[in-house]
Amino acid sequence: VKISASSIPTRLCFHCGHPGHKAASCSNSLTPETQTAGGRDAFQRYLATKSNLSHYHTRNGKEKRGHPYSFDRVVQWMKDAECVTYQCDNNLQPKDPFAILENEAAVAASHNGQINQRWNDLHRGKYKGLVKAHRDAFNCIINDVRKKLANRLNVTPSDEAASKWQMELNQAVVLGRPADFSNEDSKEESAGRCIKVYAVEKLHPRCRHLHHLLFHDNAFSTKIRSRFLLPVPQSDVDTDGVVNVLSIGGGPGYDHAALCLVAKFLYDIQPFRSKMRMRSIRTHVYDLFDQDWKPIMSALGECFHERLHNNGDNDKDLTELCGSGSRMTMHHADLRQGLDKGIHDDLRLAVESADMIIAQFVLHENSSFILKDSDETDNRQQRISGAIRDMLAQASIGAVMICTDSCNTLFPALKETASEYGWVYLGNEEQRGIKEIVAYSGPKSYVILERIRRD
Repeated sequence: VKISASSIPTRLCFHCGHPGHKAASCSNSLTPETQTAGGRDAFQRYLATKSNLSHYHTRNGKEKRGHPYSFDRVVQWMKDAECVTYQCDNNLQPKDPFAILENEAAVAASHNGQINQRWNDLHRGKYKGLVKAHRDAFNCIINDVRKKLANRLNVTPSDEAASKWQMELNQAVVLGRPADFSNEDSKEESAGRCIKVYAVEKLHPRCRHLHHLLFHDNAFSTKIRSRFLLPVPQSDVDTDGVVNVLSIGGGPGYDHAALCLVAKFLYDIQPFRSKMRMRSIRTHVYDLFDQDWKPIMSALGECFHERLHNNGDNDKDLTELCGSGSRMTMHHADLRQGLDKGIHDDLRLAVESADMIIAQFVLHENSSFILKDSDETDNRQQRISGAIRDMLAQASIGAVMICTDSCNTLFPALKETASEYGWVYLGNEEQRGIKEIVAYSGPKSYVILERIRRD
């Protein structure tokens, strides 16, 4: 029931219960004991009315819209900018929030005297609001999915504390060999327990690293974000509606989940989103332990489907996370071997049509196999070998590779190898000192590469 201003009673004195004055100026408020029954009743009615108003604004505000305050502010200034653009060129295209903010700064700088301290504070506030909005949207969904996944896999807090996955992971990084979570300790009570605990524990950080990196304010991340949205097609013929992703060592589908959440946020903040659509994200996960991950991937897909769609239709593909046709599949791969090996027939074909190749926290776990010393005769640096090198050699022009890791000791070799095959790159080392980073909260060690030529 909507509460109107006429339904709010006239403010009465909380001491004597009469109108026309407040308790602080009441002539009868000499002592608390002299408060009348009318005063107590007025105070209780005030509290009840305030509670009803608060409930109404909450229900018709945040709960009805489904988004917090920061999100609504982002949508508003996106809409203001979009209206101006639409009036100028009558062209509705998906808008990137960082591009809008950069354009506002450029326009203001071209008008002498327009930039002052207040303008700077407001503009910086938009950046901070954008960061808070996408973080809040991410955390809201991923935390719910984590709870659902833990329940579905029967992972309890005691399991999370007792599992040996962290020890296994640390040893893998130190030794430079793949971590095997399927080899259970005899103390583990049931088969596959360790990998289930790992899947739950790493869901938030692994998705967060990629999600926040793609909201990094740099040219590479901006170009990647532009691939997720399209205008509604004018005809039924649409050959540009799919983003093909290779997730190398992506476990149960962390990369796919992060990309879908990025696309969903970008779509949700579009002022005229009825005129936009999300590209279908089709992720092919290639992992050494694909058979162990496959049932967990299905469970994760079901949890996301339940959280995002709130639909119990069992006829739908439960690995769909967002966008019509989005899905993920699991395949076998071994980064220690080249793509010319028979086990990589599927991967070799997939690389040629991939728009994005993502390798999160997998290079250092294979460093003892894929990092090769250079030929001492020409004093070259170390190079990357195996499947990663072959991907760099065979990927198509315009393909993007995203690598994050616990440290960047392998990244110089990766950059050198990539440069030989016509890739350009940006990492945390290159970004340092370029400009002040206002909107970034992703991994400390990363490199984003794009292939621009075939040598």
